Order: sequence, then C-alpha cells, then structure tokens
Amino acid sequence: MTDHILYINIDFDSEVTLDLMMSERIDMFSQITWRRLLSEILYEDLETEDLETLLEDYGIEAHQLDTPLDGNSQEKYYEKITFFLDNAAGPDAKAFDFLRELNLFPMDIDGNGGAEGVSLVQTTANGPKKYVYIEGESAAAWLTSEFIARGLAVELKFV
Repeated sequence: MTDHILYINIDFDSEVTLDLMMSERIDMFSQITWRRLLSEILYEDLETEDLETLLEDYGIEAHQLDTPLDGNSQEKYYEKITFFLDNAAGPDAKAFDFLRELNLFPMDIDGNGGAEGVSLVQTTANGPKKYVYIEGESAAAWLTSEFIARGLAVELKFV
C-alpha cells in the first residue's frame, strides 16, 4: 500500500507535489470555504467568535461558513490565500515539509538543501514559497531507495 505519491510535474520545471498534481493544486484556490478562510488563514476563532458579527465583519451569515468563496472574496483575500497554500496547505508545500522532515541531506535553517538531483528551496523572492525539484530519473531512483531504506511506501510519478 502506498503511503504517498510524489508527482514530478514536468510541465512545471519538474516541481514536486505531494498527493496532488500541480493542475489539481491550481484548483485548490476555488475550493476555499469561508470556514477555512476564517479559521485556518485569518486565524479567527470560530468557537468563541460572535457569529452575529460575521455579517458586519465579512459580509456573510453563519449558515454560509461552508460555502466556497465567490470571485470577489477570492480576489479580496488573494494574497492571504496564496500565502497559506504556498507555505502550509498546498501539495508543493506538503512535499517540501515531508522531505524536510526526513533529513535526507544537509539543509540550512529554512530547509534549503539538496543531494543527488533532489533539492528543497524555500524562497522569499516575490513572496515566500516552498519548492521541491527532482531533476530526472536518477534523482527519482535515489530518492526511491532512500524511502525504501526508511520503510516508507512512496511512489514517484513523472506527469
């Protein structure tokens, strides 16, 4: 049984995503609900938040919390949503965090490092983002052997 799938997205400079292809990552933006925006992205405590103030503060009512954001709201919170996906919830950020935790090679304090054609890059240029790159079949083979040595069932797919 496979624990995870690492997709090596060839059309995106061999950027790696965990359990979702890059094309599916792009679709994540439209799946953000008000509840997720408020609790995970804007850090509102919905348990103690006076739900009566939702209309005043955000233009929604309590029964709309599980509705996806409309286009205007996506645009209004675009930067915060993008930051969240790039650094926490997106499959590219998850791939970075997953490989970083394995300590496969030396890394700096931010997790930047690489070996054998596998590299982790966390950048702040043009906004922070986490990336993983696998440079080809030999890098994928090396990484697969490292997973096997650690008892992990991780499949690598070039897409």
